Amino acid sequence: MRFDLVAYVIAIICFVVGIFIPFQLGVNLIPTALLIVFMLFGFFFIMFGYSLRPRRITPYVRLKTEETKPSIAPQEPIKELPVLPTVPSPEAKPLKTELTSVKGIGSKRASQLRDIGILTPQDLAKASAAEIAMKLKVSEKIVEKWIREAKTLEKQA
Repeated sequence: MRFDLVAYVIAIICFVVGIFIPFQLGVNLIPTALLIVFMLFGFFFIMFGYSLRPRRITPYVRLKTEETKPSIAPQEPIKELPVLPTVPSPEAKPLKTELTSVKGIGSKRASQLRDIGILTPQDLAKASAAEIAMKLKVSEKIVEKWIREAKTLEKQA
């Protein structure tokens, strides 16, 4: 249902009533105030109806233009390089996991932990729950859960 039309009808009724009631009651202070009040209500409902009107949505139409020539000359296709097999060296350290791999730690909390010097889950597993809780202003129980999770990740690796 179009409520803007309803608001326009109410505005028309306010204008009609606002004009005819003062003429029926005679020229007096009260009819003049009624005229002003009904006219204000009429204008209000006109503006309200205007704000509720359905908007016309113009579809996006792509205009046909002249075909343009490419400004860059076509190049040769890039040749693929052969993939060399990688062999891990015996002295290579295992990859460090991210702090976000610990359950309950998101990217914001990981950046806060990095700010206080905890860079990996291994660092978190070795840290004190009370110190971290005090520095980050979080519950010590939450930090203990993070530490337990970091220790399980350390055992899995």
